[in-house]
Amino acid sequence: MQGEYLDKKRCRARIRIRLGHRLTPIVYGALGPEKSMSVPRTESRFTVEDGNMVMELECEDSSALRAGLNTYLRWIEVAKEVGEISENS
Repeated sequence: MQGEYLDKKRCRARIRIRLGHRLTPIVYGALGPEKSMSVPRTESRFTVEDGNMVMELECEDSSALRAGLNTYLRWIEVAKEVGEISENS
């Protein structure tokens, strides 16, 4: 078997978030403090690829993955809404 060993209980997610070329850098920048915060039992990484934000999570178990996804997606939604408001002002 090739590839990286991952404990059976650990879970991963890689999500590409299409925000558009104008909103992606705004949301990515706004998440700066949140990206550095520790979410229990969750390792996170954020990048920008082809104008989209990519969120990668690796968690100890499926409950931690669900909690991490909910937390980060909520922060992304808030940053997106603020970016849209400031864009329309």
